[in-house]
Amino acid sequence: MTYRNRIREYRTVASSDLARNPANFRRHPEHQRAALRGLLASVGRVAPLLAYESGGVLTLLDGHARLDESDAWDVAILDIDESEALTVLAMLDKIGADAEIDADALLALLDTLPSAARATAGAAWSDDELAAIIGEAAQPQAAGDVPTEDIPDDDGVETDDLLAPFPWFGGKARVAGRVWARFGEVDCYVEPFCGSAAVLLACPYDVPTRTINDSDGYVSNFWRAVAADPEAVANSADWPVNENDLFARHVWLMKQSGDLVRQLETDPDYYDSKIAGWWVWGCCAWIGTGWCSGEGPWSVEGDQVVSIRGNAGRGVNRKLPHLGDAGRGVNRKLPHLGGAYSDGRGITKRVFAADADGVGDCAAISKNLASYISRLSDKLRRVRVCCGDWARVTTESVTTCHGLTAVLLDPPYGEGAQEYSGGGNGDKRIADAVWAWACANGDNPLYRIGVCGYEDGRDVPAGWTAMCWKARKGYAATVENSAREVVWFSPHCLTPNVAT
Repeated sequence: MTYRNRIREYRTVASSDLARNPANFRRHPEHQRAALRGLLASVGRVAPLLAYESGGVLTLLDGHARLDESDAWDVAILDIDESEALTVLAMLDKIGADAEIDADALLALLDTLPSAARATAGAAWSDDELAAIIGEAAQPQAAGDVPTEDIPDDDGVETDDLLAPFPWFGGKARVAGRVWARFGEVDCYVEPFCGSAAVLLACPYDVPTRTINDSDGYVSNFWRAVAADPEAVANSADWPVNENDLFARHVWLMKQSGDLVRQLETDPDYYDSKIAGWWVWGCCAWIGTGWCSGEGPWSVEGDQVVSIRGNAGRGVNRKLPHLGDAGRGVNRKLPHLGGAYSDGRGITKRVFAADADGVGDCAAISKNLASYISRLSDKLRRVRVCCGDWARVTTESVTTCHGLTAVLLDPPYGEGAQEYSGGGNGDKRIADAVWAWACANGDNPLYRIGVCGYEDGRDVPAGWTAMCWKARKGYAATVENSAREVVWFSPHCLTPNVAT
């Protein structure tokens, strides 16, 4: 039988020139939009939008969800009247939806897809949908059933050799290489709780768009200052460990805390290199928790400097600066990064020699520190540094609008003895909210999500995997939590070395 061809023409039309049909009854939830973006990103445009012209206006019949995903679209323009347009709108999608599904054929099709395409298709066919098609109910994975990668204590994976400049409770430097093995090469990387930014610094790829965030103003100011003026930060951080200086600077820094976050949030060009340098110097000299959290033998109450030595010891028994080894972070002995002072990689391989190149220890330390901070600045050159709530940097405009996005979520765990100067560690609601966001977005093929936490028997969605590792011992009296460290990875992450 021969049917009339009602397609009048094909034309490329700006999205702003297409009108949404007020009679359209279809609504497009976020998971559907995510699947659409995945198809567009991995394959591209494969079908035109449908529209008809009435009164000089092009009105959509099919393609409402696609309209916002591009500035222009190829459009098949139909030669039909208003009544016919309403008939098409009422029936076209419904006719397609009435097709029955051959479960075996669908599963065979999905199995033949390469891994990248299978990840994209997985956003359109959720685990619940597939389970319903084959007559099963999808259930969350119990903790013991999650496919797991166990990291040995002596594990080492190739990464960029740029180490974090200060020790950070809960830092992931030891497993940063493994995290990147799971994320792979992506278009965008976001770290909402960056701390020492150890995972960012270890990145072996040239990721085009990178965003880090921390609610702690001292952390954000440090990274912003390093990016803008590494020489000034290095000059302020270049100082020997002195106990009186440590506590005097702690008091001074605490007095700056009131305005610091406000200035960081209201002025995009603001940074304070002196605060940054003194803060990172103190991080590396201070032992245990409490740096810039108001703890210590002296604190600030209004305009008064008050003694609280009863909480930190009295006289010679008060809290000492870090004395356990040659130093930490910017206070450790730094080899020259790529020259006569070192035959190794990174900043921890070898102690430089006095009088090398005709300079003594002080000049060599200063030179190496400046070189190291300069390398940090180079790494941060195209990194966007934010200061505020974690949810602000997990929106679509920060993440998937840039393409395939890796998100590392390392919130305060809400248990254990660790302290964070930017809000503490006692509120588990942050970790719970982070986990809820990750589970809600895990099926999006444009996300590769890692969530850090302690193994706690939580229900893990189907398709997620886990990486179990043991944190190095710090200054805590007990280390029972060090063996509970887990990073959970969403279904579209890579899965090397995962036991199923």
